[in-house]
Amino acid sequence: MGRIRASYMAKEKLTAVAYTEEHGNRAAGRQFSVNEACVRHWQRQKDVLMKQNKTRRANRGRTAQYPGIESELMKLVTDRRSKGIAVSSVEIHLEAMKVTKSSSQPDFKGKESMQHDQLYDINISELQLSTY
Repeated sequence: MGRIRASYMAKEKLTAVAYTEEHGNRAAGRQFSVNEACVRHWQRQKDVLMKQNKTRRANRGRTAQYPGIESELMKLVTDRRSKGIAVSSVEIHLEAMKVTKSSSQPDFKGKESMQHDQLYDINISELQLSTY
C-alpha cells in the first residue's frame, strides 16, 4: 500500500534543513520521516522558506503558467456567473484560444487538458461553472 502524502509548514521544513546541516540528508530524512530528495529540495528552497509565514503550509500549489490568460478567463467566468449564465469548459477553452491570439504567448498550445489545469489554477471547479 502506498504512503499517504503529507504537507509541511515552513517551520517544519526549516527545522529539517537545520538538522540536515548538522547530520546530513539521509539522517534528516529518517528523523523527519521524509524522503531524502524532499530534504534536498527544501535545502534549495531555504531562502524562500525563510521569508514565508512559518505557520502556513509552504510552497503548495502551482504558479500560473499563463497569468494573463488566466486573469482574462476569470473575468469571463465571474462576469457570466454574476449574470446567472452557465459557462462550460468548452467556452473557457475557446475563450483561452481567442485571448492567446490577441496576446503574445507563442508557446501556448491550448490543448484540451489545459482546460482543467486552467480551472484548477483560477480556483473554479466544474460544478461552479454550471451553477450560480
